[in-house]
Amino acid sequence: MARFPVQAGGKTPKKGRSPWWWVHHWLGLKLAIFMTFVLATGTLATLSNEIDWLVDPAQRVMPRETPKASWGDWAAAVKAAEPEATLQYLVAPLEPWFAARVVIERPDGGLRIAYVDPWTSEVRGV
Repeated sequence: MARFPVQAGGKTPKKGRSPWWWVHHWLGLKLAIFMTFVLATGTLATLSNEIDWLVDPAQRVMPRETPKASWGDWAAAVKAAEPEATLQYLVAPLEPWFAARVVIERPDGGLRIAYVDPWTSEVRGV
């Protein structure tokens, strides 16, 4: 005597999926897509400064052994390059090979970032 019900042709009948399996299946797919998005954008967010550094040559400087220029020298260099602009604030370089950032406001109200070599106070780009 057979232990399992057998259909014609010797096959066992298929059991239907549990409703919880369908809920798990549906949520798992949606959460996997969402988590992939979160992980990918989070990785880009952590590397955003390095990506900007690679894309924009104005942010790249060569580290030197000499002492860095003062913050006042950075501000004066930007003021000389953009006389109409108002300096908002200065940001120290994140790493030795990054330029210092000076945020300026132009007369039309637009904000810009000026990149300054921290050793020579040369404005590398706006």
